[in-house]
Amino acid sequence: MGIRKIWALTPVIANVYAHADITRIDYSLVATMSIAACLCIRVFNMVVINGVLNSGGDVKYTMVVNIVCLWGISLPLALFCIKTLGLDIRFVVIAILSEDIVKAILVYFRLRKKMWLKNLVTNMNESC
Repeated sequence: MGIRKIWALTPVIANVYAHADITRIDYSLVATMSIAACLCIRVFNMVVINGVLNSGGDVKYTMVVNIVCLWGISLPLALFCIKTLGLDIRFVVIAILSEDIVKAILVYFRLRKKMWLKNLVTNMNESC
């Protein structure tokens, strides 16, 4: 549903850049479409990381996954695409979104193994 709304709003987004040349408008539309296409994966990550894993007591793993994916994948890959390869914004956005794909794979396997389940409540009989 969100993807369709973003795709429907792309002409409105393009009108924001009406004073720009056609290349910038095309680049902004491709970047918007890429973000919309990756929205399902991003929502999956938000639900699993912020909802399931954190509430199950697996906060350290989610913190490590977020830090490693951001500082180890997303930002270096974007910098490599810009500085070394000289790619335009379309490919840089796709490189940044690759973080979500790697993160989704990591948290999916963690979720399936049920390693995130931790008892966060002490037994009342033991503490008395």
